[in-house]
Amino acid sequence: ILKWINGKLEFQVTLQKKKNWITTYAKFFIDKFGFIIVTVKEEGQAHLVFRAMNSTGEGLTGGELIKSMLFYKSRSISGFNEDIGWSNISNILDSTRTGSTDIISQFFYDYGRSIGMKNKGKKTKLSSNARSVFEAFEQHCMNMSNTEFKQFFNSLKSEAENYHHIQFPPPSVVNWRDVPKERKNDLVDLRNMGYRQTRQVLLSARRYLDDQQFSRVIQVIITMIVRVNICFGVSPAKK
Repeated sequence: ILKWINGKLEFQVTLQKKKNWITTYAKFFIDKFGFIIVTVKEEGQAHLVFRAMNSTGEGLTGGELIKSMLFYKSRSISGFNEDIGWSNISNILDSTRTGSTDIISQFFYDYGRSIGMKNKGKKTKLSSNARSVFEAFEQHCMNMSNTEFKQFFNSLKSEAENYHHIQFPPPSVVNWRDVPKERKNDLVDLRNMGYRQTRQVLLSARRYLDDQQFSRVIQVIITMIVRVNICFGVSPAKK
């Protein structure tokens, strides 16, 4: 850390005058650093330790909690490489990210809503709270067999791809070739105008419908939004 600070100071003339103060300040915190090493006998226990140790610290995002849960459950499946599986998902979602958006947590929330997940122990629709999203996924996966869980984990890659394409429509992808350019432009408009709530409907529609049916869903959504704008003179995304 001190090496990094000194490197920055070398090129920051205005900070060089404060070098002694900055170095002393940084050293004060470095001297206070401590490391706790926790050893577990089984890899699965790492998930439980991870959750327990972070329960009193800075709150984890829904994506971080779900990743931990997915890795914990997948460890019991022989021959299943969850690292590659997760890398595929996160790489797709990273290409969808705009700015500093927590795109992974957003994806799991929108995906959960698209398949009708409920808040844990309640009949209410899934809320965007990180703990709520995580507990809903944990409950969703709880009673899955290894085969079912493996299929579910693997399906998240195609769901992430659809999530990306709904926001950044592809010019030519096998299951998107018959979606007209006009409808793809509609999707771009929905993204640019901030209609995030439509992603859940579109994600669900893309899962079950062919290109022509999916195109009609896009047309219905954009028509409804235009009519609301005409009637109320305000964007539904801002209401």
